[in-house]
Amino acid sequence: MPNRPNRLPIRFSDAELTALRARATACGRPVARFVRESALGAIPRALRRQRADDIVSALSQIARALAAPSSAGGKAGGGAASARDVMPRLTQLLDQLTASQDR
Repeated sequence: MPNRPNRLPIRFSDAELTALRARATACGRPVARFVRESALGAIPRALRRQRADDIVSALSQIARALAAPSSAGGKAGGGAASARDVMPRLTQLLDQLTASQDR
């Protein structure tokens, strides 16, 4: 860790401090680091949303389970008409979520 012996007192309103903390958290940085980087010209970016990753993973598992052969009939889709009806929508959601993560 670099030696940083100098301090700079800064005052914030309650609303400013709340917004600052929220932005630092969204970027995955402590407030002091976020302020320091911002003041020196960096543009901290928000981290990828973990929730989208979780959704993609869950949808992938569902899609695989629905597409897997059932033990009873040996046909893909688990033998249930409703499962076959859901597959196109699940595939569409997965494609949309994957595309939004690549941006």
